[in-house]
Amino acid sequence: MKTSIIFLMVSWLCLGSIQACNSCGCAPGGSLLGLGNYENGHYIGLRYLQRGFETRLPNSLFGNPEVKYHKAQFQIVELDFWYYLHKRWRLQATLPYRNIHSTDPYTTLHTQGLADAQLQAWYMVLPAYKTDKGFTYSLLAGAGSEMPTGKFDQTNQAGIPFSMQPGSKSWDWLGQYYFQIGKNKWQISQQSAYRRSGFSPNRYRFSDAFNTRIAFHYRFYTMADTKVIAALGLNREYYLGNYNQGKTETNSEGGLSMADIGVMVVKNRLSFEASFFLPFAQNVGGGNVRSTEWIQTKIAYQLKTN
Repeated sequence: MKTSIIFLMVSWLCLGSIQACNSCGCAPGGSLLGLGNYENGHYIGLRYLQRGFETRLPNSLFGNPEVKYHKAQFQIVELDFWYYLHKRWRLQATLPYRNIHSTDPYTTLHTQGLADAQLQAWYMVLPAYKTDKGFTYSLLAGAGSEMPTGKFDQTNQAGIPFSMQPGSKSWDWLGQYYFQIGKNKWQISQQSAYRRSGFSPNRYRFSDAFNTRIAFHYRFYTMADTKVIAALGLNREYYLGNYNQGKTETNSEGGLSMADIGVMVVKNRLSFEASFFLPFAQNVGGGNVRSTEWIQTKIAYQLKTN
């Protein structure tokens, strides 16, 4: 197994409360690939992500000046599979399951079910290369689609808003790249990703989203078949606005900045990772939506070495 570590943070963010999703411009999907070595072989992984959002409610709804919030909590379990086609080509398939819970002072909503599956192709534009001065760099590019396979009730008979449902019933298109350069135990990575959302059956389209990230990695422990890698990252998300019947919704644009810290332990073919995300600057939904801390864990196993 190659020892180079690729840190892939493809942050297809979803802001999750009723007002959050309809005001901030985010699409109801998400995939964080996390820490991992996907250069060589087939992999299967199981990821858990917990994230939350709060939306400030108008005081007029409750007849008093006290500030009240609508709170939404997302729990996502995601099965992730990487297939090694060729020394330059990889296929990735992702199947998520979502558990969504939201509350305000007088209402509680809950839904769960399979979400929209993703299928992406990755190409190693620049395979890992080592220069005369000891620097190693590589460039990976990917594109694919999120398919309307998730649970979605177009009639909304259960009273669950479209933005709170596990699926979206729209075809979304994904494009991204990942670049890394490192030397010895250090590595720096930079990644950008773009998501183009399609129309749902009711002619509603969630916002397109753009993400960019830079991260610093350090392998601080290596012994026999065990490695431990730490990472620090800065993330920035942009939401370009929701469309309803051909018009952009008011206050549906915005941006979110987060810092993250993570660690991964690799032993033979098995790896475990954990990451913590902390928002430090955000302007979403006209300033009425705020993200809380996020937690992510993942376990992966390399099925085959090439």
